[in-house]
Amino acid sequence: MEFTKSKGLFITLLIILFIGGIYIGIRLLLPNRGLTGYYLYFLDTESKPENIPLQPQQISSSGMCSNLRKKVYEGYPKKTLIKEITEDAPLNFNWSSEAKKSYKSPFTIEWDGFLKIEDPGDYTFILSSDDGSELFLNNSKVIDNGSQHGIVKKIKTISLEPGFYHFHMRYFDVGGGAVLSLKWKMPNAQETVIPLSQFYHEPANHTIYFVDPAISHVLQIEPKSTIDENRIVFRKNDPAIDFRNFGILRTYYVNYWDNQRFQPPVRVPAYNIIWRGFIWIPKDGMYTFHADTNGEMILFIDLKAVMKYRAGNDSKIRTHLEKGWKPIQINYVNTAKYARLNLCWQKPEDNKLGCIPSWYLMPSENKDVFGKARLWFAAGFLVASVSLGFLLFLVLKNKRKSCFQEYVTYIQQNWPVVALIFIVILGAVLRFNHYSVIPPHGDTMDVYQEAWNGYHILHGDGPQSWEGAYFVSAYKSGDKSSLQWFGDSFTIVKRYIAHPPLFSIFAGIPPTICGAKEYLDCRLTTINITPIFFSTLTVLLVFCVSYKIYRSYSISIIASLLYATVPIFVVTGRIAKGDGLLALVLISGVLCVLHYAESGKKVYVIYAGLLAGVSFWSKEMGICAIVIIPLLLGRKGFRKEAGLAAGIGFAIAISYFLYCYLINPEAFFKMMDLRDKHQSAVFDMVMKYLRDFRITINYAHFGIGYYWWFWFALVYSMGKREWTVPVTAFILLMTISALSTDIYPFGWFLIPIYPFMAIAGGLFIRDLISRPNTAKALLILLILLAVPLREILPSNLYKSQWLFRYYLAIGILPFLAFDFFKHRITAAVAKTACYLYLSFFLTINIYVVYHLPDLYDPLKR
Repeated sequence: MEFTKSKGLFITLLIILFIGGIYIGIRLLLPNRGLTGYYLYFLDTESKPENIPLQPQQISSSGMCSNLRKKVYEGYPKKTLIKEITEDAPLNFNWSSEAKKSYKSPFTIEWDGFLKIEDPGDYTFILSSDDGSELFLNNSKVIDNGSQHGIVKKIKTISLEPGFYHFHMRYFDVGGGAVLSLKWKMPNAQETVIPLSQFYHEPANHTIYFVDPAISHVLQIEPKSTIDENRIVFRKNDPAIDFRNFGILRTYYVNYWDNQRFQPPVRVPAYNIIWRGFIWIPKDGMYTFHADTNGEMILFIDLKAVMKYRAGNDSKIRTHLEKGWKPIQINYVNTAKYARLNLCWQKPEDNKLGCIPSWYLMPSENKDVFGKARLWFAAGFLVASVSLGFLLFLVLKNKRKSCFQEYVTYIQQNWPVVALIFIVILGAVLRFNHYSVIPPHGDTMDVYQEAWNGYHILHGDGPQSWEGAYFVSAYKSGDKSSLQWFGDSFTIVKRYIAHPPLFSIFAGIPPTICGAKEYLDCRLTTINITPIFFSTLTVLLVFCVSYKIYRSYSISIIASLLYATVPIFVVTGRIAKGDGLLALVLISGVLCVLHYAESGKKVYVIYAGLLAGVSFWSKEMGICAIVIIPLLLGRKGFRKEAGLAAGIGFAIAISYFLYCYLINPEAFFKMMDLRDKHQSAVFDMVMKYLRDFRITINYAHFGIGYYWWFWFALVYSMGKREWTVPVTAFILLMTISALSTDIYPFGWFLIPIYPFMAIAGGLFIRDLISRPNTAKALLILLILLAVPLREILPSNLYKSQWLFRYYLAIGILPFLAFDFFKHRITAAVAKTACYLYLSFFLTINIYVVYHLPDLYDPLKR
C-alpha cells in the first residue's frame, strides 16, 4: 500500500500524542516543590473601623525589658539600617538645623515595643512632627501625621483598659528642621510627654506571640485548623515565599478569581494568604529566618509560632530545629495596595541569608488526597501513551520495518512540515503556560476594556466600555456612568469610539461562549484565549513568509522557532491587545504580496488591499499598512497593483472614521481634537523604543538580550537584496514613534514588529551556520546567550568573573580556529557549535518562560 502524505501526517500526530502523554505522565510523577498558597478573601480585613475597641495583650511585664526598640534608617522611604538601639529618651526632640541633627537627612526612625496602661479611661494622644509621623497601637493606626510638611499637630482620643498594648511609631525627615513630640493626656491629668517608664520591649532572644482581637482573622488561623473553603479565592503552588503585587485592579484576586464566585467587592480586599506545607531541615542546629515585608505575618514551624512580623519592621529570628521534614505555615496580611513578602533563611553552615530553595519545600497537597490523584493521572497518561505505542506496534505487524523505512523517507522529504507541526504545538503550549497571568499595571485594565467593548457589541448593545482620563471629556454626561471594581473607579461610556472595534469583537467571543452573563464576567482566563490563538497562528505565517522571501527551509524553521519560544514573543502573545491582531493581519498582507509576485493572480492584490485596510480597524498604528503594502508591491515592479491595493486599503480605513462618526458624532470631533492635544511624540521617541525593553508599560527585565539582538538582526537583514522585512519593520517603528502619546513607550505597540524580528533573526542564524565567523559568534555569545543566561543563573554564579571568561573563551574557540585555519574539520566543529548554541538558546527560552513570576516585577531592571 502506498505511503501517502496523509498517512505520514497521521503517524506524526500519533507520535506527538505518544511523546506528549509520556511527558505529562513524567511531569505529574515528579514531586511538587514549594508551598501551597491559599489566597483568601475576607471582607472584614479591608479596613478597620476607626473606633475599634483596643484590648490589652495577655502578657506579663516579667518577660519584658524597659524602654522601646529604636531603628534608624538612611533615606525616606527607609533604606539601609544604620543603627539599632534601645531608646533611652522620651519621644520628644527638636533639631532646628542640620548641624543639630543626630542623623543626616533624609532618614527614617521606627520605635517598637509595648505601651503600659495602668488606669482605665479615655487617653488623648498628641503627635506633632516635622516631617511625617504615624502612631500605631495593636496594629491599628491611631494617628496619621504622614507626608512631608512643617510642624503639624494631630490629636486622637481613645478608650483604653489597663494592660499592655503593642506600640509602633514611625518618623521621617527629608530636610530642614526635624521635630517630633509624642504626648498624652491621661484621665484627670494634664498633657505631658509620655514617660519612658510606660514603655517596654521584648527580650532580643524571645518573641512573644499573642492573639489580638483587632488583628486580621487570617493571623489567628493556626496550623492544624481548617481553612474555610468559602474564603479561598484560589490555591496555587508557590516555589518560594517571594510575594509581590503592584497595583489595585491588577492584583492576584483579578488574575485568579473563581468564575463561580465572581462577585467583585466595592473596595480592594486586603492580601490574605496562608502558605502551608513542609520544610526540610538538613541538620540539627540554629536557623535564622528573616522576613522582609510591609505587611504582617506569623511563621509557624513544627506547629510552633517562631516569628511574628508586624508594623513594617525588619525582623530576624534564630531558632533551634531538628533534622527532618517539618510542617510550616506562614500567615500573611497586607492592607496596602502594594504588597510584598520575602522569607529568607540562614542554615547553620551558611554565612549569609538566602532565599529558601524550592527543593527544601513541599506543598501540603503532597500529603493529602490530591497527591494520590496526581499519581492516578500520571498513571493514566503513561498507560494511555504506552498502549497507543503498543497498539501501533501490533497494527503494523510484519510491515514494521518497511513502514519505518517509508516514514523515514517521508520525514526526509517533508521534514519542514513535520518540524513546523512540532513548532506550532510548542508555541501554543508555551503561550498557554500560566496564560491568564500578565504583567501588572494599567495593561490589565486595558485588556478588560477591549473585552467589555466586544461583549456589548456582540450582545447588540453597541460599543460600550470604560474610558480613560484622556478622552472621557469627549462624551456627553448622559453617556457616562461610574463603576467601582476592585478598588478602581471606572467611567463607563456608551457609544465608545476610543479604539477600533475589530479586536474587541474577537476578545469578547470566548467570554460569551463560556457563559458570561454580564461584562464583569469577562475574565483573563477566557479573554486571553483570543490573543493566544492569533499569536499561535502567526507562528505558521512567520514560517510561510520567511520561506517566500528567502526560499530557505532552514531560515523558515529557525524563524518560526524564534517566534514560538522567545519569552518576549510568548508573553506578548497572550496579552489581549489589538496589536496582536495587527501583527497577524499585517504579516498576512505581506504574504499576499509575496504570493502575487510568485503567481500573478490579481486576487492576492485585492486580499492585500483588504488586509491593509483591516489593519486600521485592528489598531490605529495599522494605518502604516496602507503605506507598507503598496510600497512592497511597487518595489517589486507592480505599480498599478500598488495603486489598486492602496485605494482599497484607503477606502476601508476611511470607513473606520465613518463608523466612529455614525456611532457618536458629538464625541468624534472632540476626540480628534483631544488626540491632537495629547499627541506629544518627540525625536527621542525612536530611541526610547530601540532601547527600552518593555513587555507592556513596565520594563521586561528578562527581555533585554533578545531585544537588542533582534534590532541588530533587522539592521543585518538590510544588507540583503530582499528588503521586505526591514522595510516593513522600520515603517512600523516610524509609525509607532510618530503616533505614540506622552513621550512614553508602550511595549505592546511593538507586537506587530516581532514576527519580522523573528524572520530577521532566522536569516542571521542561518548565515552563521552556513558561513561561521568570529564576529557573528561573538554577537550571539555576548548578547543573545549571555544576557538571558544571566536571568537563570544564581547571583553568585552570574557575578563570577572567571565563569564569564571561561564561557567566552570556550564559546569563541571553534570560530577562532575556523577563521585561522579554514579547514574542513574546523568548519565542521564551528557548525556543530552553532547547532549547540541554537539548542542551548531554545532551552534558555523555554526555561525562562516556565519560570516567569506570576506578575512580572516592574521594579527589577
